[in-house]
Amino acid sequence: MAKASFFNNKGGDKTPDDSLLHKVHNESEGEQKFFKQALYVILIVFGLMLFTFGVTFFAAVRGGEKTLIPNVIGESITDALVTLQERELYPKVQVKFTDDPREKNTIIDQSPKAGSSVKAGRRVSLTISKGAVLESVGDYVGSDLEEVRANLQTLFATYKPLLQITEVIYQFSDEPVGTILAQEPSPDTEITGLTDLTFVVSRGMDAGMYKVENFTGMGYGDVIAKLSEENIPFVFDIDSGAPAQREAVVFKQNPPIGDFVEQGTPIELTINGLSAVPRGMVFGLFDYQLPTYMIPVTVQLERQFGTEEPEIIFTTKYPGGRISVPYLEKEGTTLVLYISYKEKLRYEVVAQN
Repeated sequence: MAKASFFNNKGGDKTPDDSLLHKVHNESEGEQKFFKQALYVILIVFGLMLFTFGVTFFAAVRGGEKTLIPNVIGESITDALVTLQERELYPKVQVKFTDDPREKNTIIDQSPKAGSSVKAGRRVSLTISKGAVLESVGDYVGSDLEEVRANLQTLFATYKPLLQITEVIYQFSDEPVGTILAQEPSPDTEITGLTDLTFVVSRGMDAGMYKVENFTGMGYGDVIAKLSEENIPFVFDIDSGAPAQREAVVFKQNPPIGDFVEQGTPIELTINGLSAVPRGMVFGLFDYQLPTYMIPVTVQLERQFGTEEPEIIFTTKYPGGRISVPYLEKEGTTLVLYISYKEKLRYEVVAQN
């Protein structure tokens, strides 16, 4: 009986070694197939995650749904807020004065403009009118006309004027010169637009007289201080032919000493020149011709030099006409003339060749 050989397989049968190898090969192919399927699943899941992230990201970037900005200009603040709320828009509010009193508490501007397409939840800037800077006519009786005029100019320096003085009627009165005696319209009249003011103003007592004092021998600075305090107009001249002295003093005046003259009559004063002018200083005459006024106006002369604080030389009431003032100032000083508290002229002090 022949022995079966493990290595001799007739009829082409696979040897045990071949079967084992085949089994190992099949198992390896199954593992590879499983690995590929798992990899495909992972890639599909990762792709879905990326897609979901992208959709979410772009949705967040695009935000909520779009809405159109409504036109709320001219509406009251309450109506405007309701209108914006209906569109899921939120207000950012600021207030300001306007020229038209009728605009008070209404929307006068908005941003973005009406019709703009924006995302819901957008803030809309609204500007609300506080009304006019002045809502009614003030009570000006008893006030000084010049002060009222200056206050109105300051009040309406930024905004469109709502009050203007169009007529001034002067009459004699025991009230100080320039005092407002009556006005039209009456106080507390509502202002709805540009309003004309008419004032009745005191021109003082009828034909007051004063006695001319003696100013000869006085320095011009002392004379200016005295006359400006008493609101007596003055005109100075420098007589270059007179003997020069260390100090400029009055040696001639007109009207004569002791005369009685009408209020508003200027005192003409003549001074001598200086024998020596300090280095860096200039001696001269500030001379200007004013118009004639119905009542005296406030005239002020101020000195300004570099960064130094401005200094008032004098303030007085003046009826108009010529005004001339001697000066001894540093070269480069600016003399500034104010009429009714408003700058009229700037004069630079320079040495004469």
